[in-house]
Amino acid sequence: MQKCIRNDGSVDETSLLLDMRSIPNKGGCFVWSTWGCGTDMTRVSKIEFDFDFAQCQDIWTAPLWITPEVWLDPGGTSGEIDFLEMCPVGSVATNFGAGGQPGESQMQWGSGAGPNGPKHMSMTFDRSGNLRSTICNLDRTTGCFDGARYDSFMNRITSKNNHHFVSDVWNGYGGDGGWYGCGARHNEGTNCHYAIMNIRVHTFDGSSLYSGACAAMNGGQYGHNNQYGANSTWIV
Repeated sequence: MQKCIRNDGSVDETSLLLDMRSIPNKGGCFVWSTWGCGTDMTRVSKIEFDFDFAQCQDIWTAPLWITPEVWLDPGGTSGEIDFLEMCPVGSVATNFGAGGQPGESQMQWGSGAGPNGPKHMSMTFDRSGNLRSTICNLDRTTGCFDGARYDSFMNRITSKNNHHFVSDVWNGYGGDGGWYGCGARHNEGTNCHYAIMNIRVHTFDGSSLYSGACAAMNGGQYGHNNQYGANSTWIV
């Protein structure tokens, strides 16, 4: 995976880019993760990012998700959040590891072929632990709609103090329950490509969650310092 370049030539240190069209052997698993950027979800008020993807209707991929340090069954209380996941294959959805928990509403909201132009996702967490998501056009004001939600999310999950961002493509011949549940399949002909940019994580009190190489993801306090611009070079 690669990083994205902004229009001014600078590197977006919060970004990732994967283009299966440029990979000769597309079989196997392709994974990017921020294992050095632990996220204490009890402090998080908002996670937001820009995204675009294309031709991902024929493969199981999760362009961006976040996994708990300790993943325990059932999936719906593990703390996993799949911001963008082609599950079931052919669609794009926001999921929570698995459905069926009280107050949980996973959502298929588009086609894996593409979201009709770059989009911005924001996911908020209130002090009661409720999770809400919104998807808008890149200007953050038009084309907005309510996405997946999970009432009392923070009170139900079993691991919450050390989450990590992940992006992956699973293009093998079998796997776990997710592989079969999402209708995954091996596809050497996939041309799936996607880009994630401007990942920002805000806290309730405005303090920084990250340091060092991870500090670029610090977003300050939700409601303040949350305009970063979206001038970027998109590949899709």
